[in-house]
Amino acid sequence: MSSLPGYPDGVYLQPTQKETLYSMFLETLAKAYQAAPMEFIYTERDAILYALGDFLKFLFEQSKDFCVLPTFAVIPCVDMFQENAQKIPGFKFDPAKILHGEHYLQLYKPLPHSGKLTSYFKVADVLDKGSGLVKVYNVETFNDIGEKVAFNQMLEFTVGAGNFGGRKASDIIVPVAKPPIRKPDAVMEEKTTKDQVRFVKPVLPGQTLKTEMWREEARIFFTTKVVETDEPVIGGAYIDLHESCDANIKPTSVSSLKSTNIFKQLVSSKANTMTSSVSSGNTVLQWNITHQGASAFSFAQTLNTNEIYVGASNATTPDCTISLSDEVFVDLMGGRLDVKQALANGSLRINAKTTLAQKLNNIDGEKISK
Repeated sequence: MSSLPGYPDGVYLQPTQKETLYSMFLETLAKAYQAAPMEFIYTERDAILYALGDFLKFLFEQSKDFCVLPTFAVIPCVDMFQENAQKIPGFKFDPAKILHGEHYLQLYKPLPHSGKLTSYFKVADVLDKGSGLVKVYNVETFNDIGEKVAFNQMLEFTVGAGNFGGRKASDIIVPVAKPPIRKPDAVMEEKTTKDQVRFVKPVLPGQTLKTEMWREEARIFFTTKVVETDEPVIGGAYIDLHESCDANIKPTSVSSLKSTNIFKQLVSSKANTMTSSVSSGNTVLQWNITHQGASAFSFAQTLNTNEIYVGASNATTPDCTISLSDEVFVDLMGGRLDVKQALANGSLRINAKTTLAQKLNNIDGEKISK
């Protein structure tokens, strides 16, 4: 006989039948738990603090495009977990052995700028993974007029609490998805800071995260790996996009962008003026132009040959990625907006190696227009 790890003393495993009955008892007990609804009240300030560092429209409540980051909807779910995880009957709760597993979020409509959300928590399933126990939580969130705005499914993994005779799989869990087998449509690299730590594998402060994305109609698959070790840290992830809420917004044609003609002029004249102080080597700049918040056009520029061509860079990874809107680009090229000013207000984003970024930050907007 052996005592069940992680469960009340005096419970032992002998015949398989008893083990099965016990696992059914634990599962039934957990699923029967009823959590009280929880209210989550937030303001524009909370939405801004959550989004801090990502785009002006998420950070300035007076912006005409101000909105709440979609992933903000995971907070009520996490609040419900913290409130109820220790109350679920049949299982010992040890925070030191708890891991946040897979997480699924579905938004039914954009979150209001502020207000009160009410969430309902349910233990949807209990699984025996051998090395641990998995509890599947479903959390439904409603706004203050009773409309369903979000659904979260969170998997909690308890290390060392498995082998109790339970089921190993569930059709309730929303499955992960593998990306297409081809080169990614977009790649982004981000340097971690000292306050960022772990994903599915350890990520050390200061390491670089590389996110690769593939778009298939309304679904965007993405994976994230550590550049320095090539180890994957996020896998099986995807985002399904809703259609734009604004029916008046139409796809932008390249010919309608003001930046298109300016880039043609840069090939023969202004490109050298803008980038001559940046690098004398084979440096590749990737320009990503947006319009009405959506990606509209991309140009790549090779500095040593001063070549400018349409589309993503032919290089595996550009030395520098510059992201800005069509309007901001026109203002920069016309000398009406300073680079430092654009960086400060968030309308211009530069992702580059430290030395190169410093040189780009020192570019004088007035010199560009001459």
